[in-house]
Amino acid sequence: YRDTLISSVTISIIAIVSWLSNREIEKSLKRAQRSEAALKKERDMLEIRVEKRSEELKKAQLEKMENLYRFADLGKLASGLIHEIVNPLTIVSLNLEHLNDTAQSEQKSSSISNAVKRAAAGTKRIETYIQAARKQIQQQEILENFSLRQECEETIHIFSYRARREKVAIQLACIHDIKLHGNPIKFSQCISNLIANALDTLSTVRRSSKKIRVHIHKKNSHVVISVTDNGKGIPPQFVKNVFDPFFTTKNSQSGTGIGLSMTKDIIEKSFKGTITMESSEKRGSKATITLPIAPSSKAS
Repeated sequence: YRDTLISSVTISIIAIVSWLSNREIEKSLKRAQRSEAALKKERDMLEIRVEKRSEELKKAQLEKMENLYRFADLGKLASGLIHEIVNPLTIVSLNLEHLNDTAQSEQKSSSISNAVKRAAAGTKRIETYIQAARKQIQQQEILENFSLRQECEETIHIFSYRARREKVAIQLACIHDIKLHGNPIKFSQCISNLIANALDTLSTVRRSSKKIRVHIHKKNSHVVISVTDNGKGIPPQFVKNVFDPFFTTKNSQSGTGIGLSMTKDIIEKSFKGTITMESSEKRGSKATITLPIAPSSKAS
């Protein structure tokens, strides 16, 4: 009986010790699980904070690069702009001299009238170039109805000297004068980026006929603007990346990877539209912008 009692007591002690041990193990396990959950939550929060901070830094860097790109682009256009201004100024100067000589010699009034008309036309041409150039650097928000054809014509004007120098023909196809509501300056920047991009790729190819075609047409409740070139095209594996920030297939001296990215951002955020790129190596590329026409806009 005594041995049985001792055995029972021993077993009971062992059971109590085991229960207490298991209880402490369970508590330790729960504490470990809580600590692991808290650690995971803290890690997730840290990742979110790091990602948010990275996005803020990336956005700030992108804005700075966009400004640098805008001024770099203006610098590229400056030489052509100066050349285009000099020619009309020469026309104005010569015709004013002719007007002065005519007045002194008392020639027919028709000759004076023609000289004045040529001088006025030269002055008007200068205004057109300056207005188009100004739109490349202005950033104020303007919302109004504007003519797509007029904006494209003005943008093409500013590239005319460079196009002639590189023997590139820029064509504008627009049967109807379609109106759009929005910021004409931002739209002009988009078309300018696409034309500049096309000129860059055409400058690296040897063709007897180099062309850039800007086509505008209405499709249901949308307007479609395409800019097509017959340049060297883009390798298939890179087409999907052309609108990514800082991505470029150009060399470091001629490409920043900002132009197309900025264009996509403007099209999507300012005009609620889309832009796509199609390209075939050695045949050329085609950028297509599709924009909704607001009820307040008018098309003729």
